[in-house]
Amino acid sequence: MPASDVLKPGDRITGINGHPIEKANDLIDYVGSKQAGEIITVDVERDDHKLTKKIPLKNFPENDNKPGIGIKLVTDRAVQVNPDVNFSSGKIGGPSAGLMFSLEIYDQLTETDLTQGYQVAGTGEIDYQGNVLPIGGIKKKVVAADKEGCDIFFAPNENGATDSNYERAVASAEEINSDMKVVPVDTFSEALDYLKQLQSTEEG
Repeated sequence: MPASDVLKPGDRITGINGHPIEKANDLIDYVGSKQAGEIITVDVERDDHKLTKKIPLKNFPENDNKPGIGIKLVTDRAVQVNPDVNFSSGKIGGPSAGLMFSLEIYDQLTETDLTQGYQVAGTGEIDYQGNVLPIGGIKKKVVAADKEGCDIFFAPNENGATDSNYERAVASAEEINSDMKVVPVDTFSEALDYLKQLQSTEEG
C-alpha cells in the first residue's frame, strides 16, 4: 500500500491537507471523501521531528474499494483523573466489558454501595463520551448472567433501534423464562441513575 515506504510504526499523524487530525475517525472520514489517485499531504511527528509527507490514495479491494493509504491507526490519548485510579485490564478481552468496568470503578470511588445489594450484570462498549455501544453475542451473555443469579442486566439500547442489543436481550431472557430485569441504556449516566434510584434489598 502507498504508506508502506513513507510512514513508520509510531508515527503521529497531526494533519492532512492542512486539516487537523485529533482522532482516528477524523483521518478515516477525510480520506473516505477522496478518490483513488489523489495525493494527500500528511503532517507527521516522528521522534520529536515534524515531517510532511505526500502519499497517493489507493482503493482497498478487501474494503469495498474504499480509498486509503494502507495503515492501521489508533487515537493517542492522555487522560488525567482526580483522584488517581490504578487498575489492571489485562485479562479483559474485547470492548464488551466497558460499561460494567466503568461502573465498578465508579462504585469503588464512592462511599455507598452502588448496587444496593442487587446482583448486577450487563454489557456494552463505552466510548470517551460515555455512550454505551452495541456488542456481539448478547444472548449468550444474558444466559450466563441468569445462570449466575443476576437481578439486573444492562443492555445497549442503540437509541431505540429495531433489533437492538436491548431487544435481543429481552427476547433471550423471555426464551429462558428469566426473572432478571433487562434495562436499556444509551449512556453511562443512564445506568448510573438507574442504580442510584434502586431501593435497597434490605428495605424491601
